[in-house]
Amino acid sequence: MAYTLNNRSLVRLKGVNPSLIAIATTAKIDTPYNFEIADMGGFRTVADQKYLYASGRTRPGKIVTRADGVKKLSNHQSGNAIDIVCYDNGKITWDEKVFKEVAKHLKEVASKYYGIELKWGGDWITFRESPHFEL
Repeated sequence: MAYTLNNRSLVRLKGVNPSLIAIATTAKIDTPYNFEIADMGGFRTVADQKYLYASGRTRPGKIVTRADGVKKLSNHQSGNAIDIVCYDNGKITWDEKVFKEVAKHLKEVASKYYGIELKWGGDWITFRESPHFEL
């Protein structure tokens, strides 16, 4: 099944590096599982990053980032990262197997069609972040 990014995802990509937009758009066409850009999953302002950093610290929730947005910047702040949400049978899933297949596909598209290395947060050892991709 051929997919395209929905309008909400396209809006969320505003300010993201054009190469990363091209990778996501191309990979979306024949992705093994549907995915979209997560809320706050594209370019982030300092205020956006501070808000996310507060999660699990001064705000309820789990810790979702190590970048405070000021002393330690996120690659989202330069437009060089995206976070995705994956779907399985039309429902959001956090299944690692699904993210692994989508990540493999995104990384393959990045290298094959664009000659770009794409890093996946699911490959990180100390702070795994499966929805995260960066140049």
